[in-house]
Amino acid sequence: MKKLFIFITSVLLFISACTQNSDVQGDIDAIKKLHMEFNAAWGNSDIDGLLALWTDDGISMPPGSSPYIGKERIRTRLQFLNNATVENVSANIEEIEVSGNWAFVRQTFKGTWIPKDGSESKNESSKEIMILNKQTDGSWKIARYMWNNNPAENTEKLSQSN
Repeated sequence: MKKLFIFITSVLLFISACTQNSDVQGDIDAIKKLHMEFNAAWGNSDIDGLLALWTDDGISMPPGSSPYIGKERIRTRLQFLNNATVENVSANIEEIEVSGNWAFVRQTFKGTWIPKDGSESKNESSKEIMILNKQTDGSWKIARYMWNNNPAENTEKLSQSN
């Protein structure tokens, strides 16, 4: 009887571990989808599309600036997209970690900012961390987002290597 109990317990633990891994893989797939939507919205200068990916209490933490707390403040931050487009967007996921209803994505970003007024465009590259929160409907949204720009000489080297 004791051996049967140990066997059944072992099988249940194994099944539980497999189920958790498949849930994590489903979460990672959903996060990758959000990442693609995020980059597409940047590439289209789609402010509403970007905001749809945020939690209501999200916090954007740009370098050298105070944080923008909440969707409406983040909307103000994104208004510059009305005056510029972003081309050659490339954002690569370097790492995804999921823990329950929280996850983070570490990524690199490259893009060319092109002002609509015809002034000089600017290549940019950065390192970024996105903290995500799983919603009650199972979707993932951006809760925190911070980045810092790579030095200009690295940006120029990156754009020359493509």
